[in-house]
Amino acid sequence: MSSFIQQYRSAIREFPQQGVWADEKQVDVISNRANLLSLQYSHYWYTGGAHPNSSRTYWNFNPQTGKPIRLSDLLVKGYAPKLNTIAEKHFRQVRKLAANESLNRAGFWFEKDQFQVNTNFVISPQGLIFFFNPYEIAPYASGSTEIQIPYTEFQNLIKDKTLLPPP
Repeated sequence: MSSFIQQYRSAIREFPQQGVWADEKQVDVISNRANLLSLQYSHYWYTGGAHPNSSRTYWNFNPQTGKPIRLSDLLVKGYAPKLNTIAEKHFRQVRKLAANESLNRAGFWFEKDQFQVNTNFVISPQGLIFFFNPYEIAPYASGSTEIQIPYTEFQNLIKDKTLLPPP
């Protein structure tokens, strides 16, 4: 925080008419069970640019070991192609894109025009939620994207059902 304040003081000296800056951080508990602790870290900041910025990061941990829970802990080996196909349908619905429309021509930044889930996910009661922050897959003006994939759509990919919330 002291670096943030020092940068602000320096900017104010150079540009006295500049407005206020902001740096807000918050952590919320999404799930707290014997074998799963899911946290949401929200960050909002404004440093005098064209617009403020924000991000949301999810962390899933095993509270008994302190180790992070990754998709590879929850899902079977080789899950990625199938999960990406399922997730892409939800992404296209949320973003109102046709099934055959090029993601990159629609303004998104997916390598080789191929949709991929990221590692920013939370294990919710209804399914996995993936969150793409501004600038992660598209320009700031496109905003963030959240997709939820119900467990019923990828049950055959779930390796460790003990991590899922009780029905």
